[in-house]
Amino acid sequence: MSNGNAATKFVENLSVNTIRIAGVLFSPSAVVFGSGSVGSAGNVIIGNNSGNASITGTGNVALGNGVLDAAIGAVTDMIGIGTGALGAALTTGANNAIGIGSAALGSLTTGTGNVALGRRAATTITTGANNTALGEDALRLATTNSSQNTAVGFGALAGAVTNAANGTTAVGYTALAANTAGSSNTALGSNALKSVTTTSGSTAVGASALTLATGSFNTGIGASALAGALSASFATAVGYLSLTALTTGSQNTALGYSTGATLTTGASNTLVGYLVGSLAAVDMANMVGIGASALAGVVTSVATGGVAVGVSALAALTSGAANTAIGYTAGDTLTTGANNTIVGFNADVDAAARSGCIILGKDAVSTASNQLTIALNGNNVFRSLMTSTNSGTGATALGANIDYITISCYDGTALRTYKLPVYERT
Repeated sequence: MSNGNAATKFVENLSVNTIRIAGVLFSPSAVVFGSGSVGSAGNVIIGNNSGNASITGTGNVALGNGVLDAAIGAVTDMIGIGTGALGAALTTGANNAIGIGSAALGSLTTGTGNVALGRRAATTITTGANNTALGEDALRLATTNSSQNTAVGFGALAGAVTNAANGTTAVGYTALAANTAGSSNTALGSNALKSVTTTSGSTAVGASALTLATGSFNTGIGASALAGALSASFATAVGYLSLTALTTGSQNTALGYSTGATLTTGASNTLVGYLVGSLAAVDMANMVGIGASALAGVVTSVATGGVAVGVSALAALTSGAANTAIGYTAGDTLTTGANNTIVGFNADVDAAARSGCIILGKDAVSTASNQLTIALNGNNVFRSLMTSTNSGTGATALGANIDYITISCYDGTALRTYKLPVYERT
């Protein structure tokens, strides 16, 4: 049907098998629509200046302005949707590419196995292969040969990623957004590993996990885990706010809510449990805390070498060094006392500054420094204490101190105390 004017014909019979209806070209094997669009058998081309007369392959879909307009040869199974998507000189090496969004995969030429969904997604890649970019500006500035990367989320891996960073995974808003050459990094969560550029081997899972970190081989799992300006390496934090302020302290491990949350420069700590080390001084180092609220005080670097295992073990410690406490609330009175070994449920010292004690058993309590205390069934049954005294006076004094061991033994009703001389020293 025609009105007689070729320029305004609604239906045109172009050949035996090809007609154009309202500007859309129909044949048994092709659909082409749009000013300047060109198609061939087995392809669907819709949009101004889309398609190319040089295309001899089939199974291609172009929808939008300038889509597949520079492709050449037997390119096959390409899908481009959006202005400028798949708009470069594509060859057969790029077969099966999918670009959906304005300028998505807009520079691709030979890279195979690429999928981009989103405005400007992976727009600069030319020869890189096996990339997946989902989200506006995902993999936006990746260099031409970047490969095997996965970016999901607005601005994920949006930096000038080079092939040195091949194999990187970023999922979340601006995850790994600054990465360029850092390899083997994985980020899952909004702003996760956002600041890493060239360092490698880090894993961040959770919103803002490792968001300001620039060090290598760090692992942060949980919202804001290791979220500080971390330049150190080999830190592991699992839990909300775990090691969230750490900066230069290396080789720290923290597992639990807010564990080690105040640490910045302290190193070589192992903290496991709810609030363990949560109020520690910024430089606490070489400490082990396992159990809810263990090492929960303002522990400083002076307290180096401490071990606390058990709920609230060494919970009040501040500066006492080389203390070991194992058991529920063991040693929770200590603050400045040092060189104590405390083992048992509720085993403890009677004063915050006690030092040099060995305390064993449930509810065992020392009453002096340098004391051995043993308890059975919650009763203190044995105590010993090394003391010194002078056994003479004035000019007739022996001129020597005699060391004594004071022993207290439980006789079934009460502790009985005995003082035994050990040796005479001159």
